[in-house]
Amino acid sequence: MPKKERKSINSLLLEAHERGIELAIETSIRTGVPLVVAKEGKIFEIAPKYKYVRVPIKAAKTKSKSLKKKF
Repeated sequence: MPKKERKSINSLLLEAHERGIELAIETSIRTGVPLVVAKEGKIFEIAPKYKYVRVPIKAAKTKSKSLKKKF
């Protein structure tokens, strides 16, 4: 049975960091609050580029008569 290839700690940290960035951007979009980041010793506010709109999902119609078997 072949052993699983182990990922290095650096690649795991990089993946977690990228996922954290994605979650921060998504939260910024949902709330409409700009991200505050530090770059080269300066603080910047980055406004979300997208608009989050909640759209209701229409319920699917069920065919109750076709589901019941007639004997």
